[in-house]
Formats: sequence, structure tokens, C-alpha cells
Amino acid sequence: MNREGIIVKTKFKGGIILLKIKITVPSHVRHFCEGEFKSYPLYKKRIQDRRQEIINTGPGVAYHQISHQKKTSYSIEMKKIERILMDRQIQADEKSCQYVEDVLRGMSERQLEVINACYWENKSNLEAADKLNISERMIKRYKRDAIIKLAIRWGLI
Repeated sequence: MNREGIIVKTKFKGGIILLKIKITVPSHVRHFCEGEFKSYPLYKKRIQDRRQEIINTGPGVAYHQISHQKKTSYSIEMKKIERILMDRQIQADEKSCQYVEDVLRGMSERQLEVINACYWENKSNLEAADKLNISERMIKRYKRDAIIKLAIRWGLI
């Protein structure tokens, strides 16, 4: 399926208007969002490893070029913090993780179990359905909803 969608329905009761919206996700956006979910644990580990690498090394070349600054443990630690904050890979990974976490916060416990099984335990839809004792159709629906929310969070749809 090249496009996926979600329909939001609101019934007319006490002044609430019926609203029916179909959101479609192009296949390239769906693949990107699935990749973000699958890569989430890798990004978290990479952030942690890169921070630790910076902490374990010296303050960097820029620090040594400043000859007039007194070398104290405080200034060295501040330079390490600055390097962590300015590291482009950490920034990119943190952005991806933040967006996935924003989506995860809005999910039910059951939806989180589906995301965990399908994306982080690499189970097929059928295996996840058997494990969680729900239909394969519900697995697909939960995944589709998560992908749509992540695509919206990234500003892709």
C-alpha cells in the first residue's frame, strides 16, 4: 500500500460538528517514520556513547588555542559540556529521539506494547498479534496511527 490514512470522527451532539478527516502518508514518509521508530534505541545509545567519549577526552583543540585562559578543572568541564551541546550528531539524534518520545507519550499501554514488539523486538505483525493476543488488523492500525503522529511531529504531512 503506497498511502495510509486515518479517519477522525466526531458526532454531532450539543453543538459538536461531525468531522471526518483522512490523512494520507506517502510511502517515502512512512518508510522514514518506520526507520525512526526502529532506530530509536540506536540513537539513544549513540547519544550516550558520544557524550561519554567527549567526557573521557580532553577539552579539544579550541580550548588549547586560548592561551590567556587559566586551565582549571571547572573551565575544562565547561568546555566538555560545550562540546556535547555543539556536537551535530548528538543534536540530530536528540531531535529524532525527542520526536519519537513525543509520539510515545501520547500512546496507550497497548499501543506502546505494539511499537515495542514490532519495531524494537523486530517481530512481524503476526508474531506481535500472537504475543499480545490482539488481531493483526489492530497491530496494523496502531502502527499506522503511530506513523501518522510521527510524520505530523516531523512536519512531513
